[in-house]
Amino acid sequence: MKILITGRRGLAAALINTLQQHHVFSTDQQNYNIKNVKNWASEFSEFDICINCAYDSWHQVGVLEQFYAMWKDNPKKIIVNIGSTVSNYSRTELDKEYEYSPYRLHKQALELCFNKLVRVAQCDIKLVNPGPIDTDMISHLNCTKMLPAHVAYRISWIINQPDIKRLDLWL
Repeated sequence: MKILITGRRGLAAALINTLQQHHVFSTDQQNYNIKNVKNWASEFSEFDICINCAYDSWHQVGVLEQFYAMWKDNPKKIIVNIGSTVSNYSRTELDKEYEYSPYRLHKQALELCFNKLVRVAQCDIKLVNPGPIDTDMISHLNCTKMLPAHVAYRISWIINQPDIKRLDLWL
């Protein structure tokens, strides 16, 4: 299998390690920035799987839209989107639950896009919503966190489950 993973650090690094038996290509911010996905997505049209992992404000939605446009009619293609449980559940920092959270809005937008496309696509579109993962991005939070390797293992499992479209991961 040929697998594209957006990003190279945190969860993306764990996915690269977990899926190393396949042909894996991971993007970097310099050459394959998700802000410019329209400029490079076609280079990966022959890949089997896109794991939409890198977070950069609204741009995960753009990755989903771009790969959906290329793969929507191909039942052999898989798009796995990495959302967050914060889309539907309380924030980890309960005292900040009602503060403005751009991250939450961005992940909600990804989930809304997924909810619309998953019903009409012939390709297999998935959404994985993990809780807090022990990465640099949330190192400042004082909460229980999942290990990136554990989340990567679960994502590798869902890839081979055509009947599972959404998975929320909790500790």
